Amino acid sequence: MRNAWKPVFGVLLALVGLAVLVASVSLAVEWRQNAAPDCRVGAFMYHAVVPDSAPGRRFDIRHSDFVRHLEELHEAGVNVVDPQLADPGEATLARAIDEWCSDSSRVALITFDAETPSYHSELSVPPLRTMGMQAAYFVVTGFLDAEGWVSRDDVEVMLEAGMRVGSHSHEHPLMTRVPREVARADLSRSIAELRTISAGAVPMLALPGGRFDEETLVTARELGFVQVFNSAPCYLTPELPVDRICRIEVRGDGGPSPAQFLESPFRVGLQGWSWRWKRRIERMAGERIWNSLSGMRYGE
Repeated sequence: MRNAWKPVFGVLLALVGLAVLVASVSLAVEWRQNAAPDCRVGAFMYHAVVPDSAPGRRFDIRHSDFVRHLEELHEAGVNVVDPQLADPGEATLARAIDEWCSDSSRVALITFDAETPSYHSELSVPPLRTMGMQAAYFVVTGFLDAEGWVSRDDVEVMLEAGMRVGSHSHEHPLMTRVPREVARADLSRSIAELRTISAGAVPMLALPGGRFDEETLVTARELGFVQVFNSAPCYLTPELPVDRICRIEVRGDGGPSPAQFLESPFRVGLQGWSWRWKRRIERMAGERIWNSLSGMRYGE
C-alpha cells in the first residue's frame, strides 16, 4: 500500500519543485528589471494618513511615519517631483526622467489613492507643503462629500496648497470586471466632475485596484486622461508609456519607506513579483472567491 503511494508523492514533490523554480526565476527577473537603472525613479502610492493613535492597517499610515518618510527623502537628497508632467499633450517619461535625473540619482513621485477622508487636510497636505513637496491626490468624484469619503473642502485645501488632484474613477468599479460601456460612462462622469473642480485636475487617472487592460487605457485616452497610474510595482523607465505609470505601494502596517525602496531594487522586485502572482491567482480563482479571500470590494 505504501509503495502504491510513492508515485503520487513523487509527482507532488516534482510539482512543488517546479513551482519553486518558476517562482524563483520570476522573482529574479523582477529584481533584474528593477536593478538596471542608474537613476531610480519611483512613483509611490499611499492611501490614508491617520493620527498616531489609530491602529496600523495596510491602507493607513500614521502621521509621524508619513512625516518621517518625507524627512528621509529630503535627507537622502531624493528629488521629489511634481507628479503631473509638464505639457501633458506632449508628455513622455523619457523627457521627464532625463530632466528629473539631471539633479539626482534618486527621484520620487508621491501619490494618494484618496478614497477616504483620512485627515488629508490636517495630516498629509501640511507636511508636504512645509517640505516644499507636491503630491497627487486621486479622488472618487461620485462620492465627494459622502460620509466616509473625501470632501470638496479637502480638495480645495489640496489645490490651494499646490497639490494635484486627479480621478480615481466616479464610483470606484474595477474597470477590468465591468462592461466596456460601464467603464466608459464612469470615467466620462469622473472627468466631467473634475472639470468643475479644476482644469489642472483633468489629465491624471489612478485606476481602482490598479487593474488595467488595453481597452481601459484606450478609453481613458479617448476621454482625455493623459497620465494613467496603475499598481504594478516597478521603477519608472524612459520606455514606459505615460498611460502605464507603475507605482510602489507604501504600506501602513510595516514595510519599507520610499527612500528604502529607492535604495533596494530587491524590495521593489519582491513587491512586483507578489503583485503579479496575486493577479494570476485572482484570475484563476474568479471574482467572488478572490473578493472573499482579499476582503476587497469594488463599486459596491
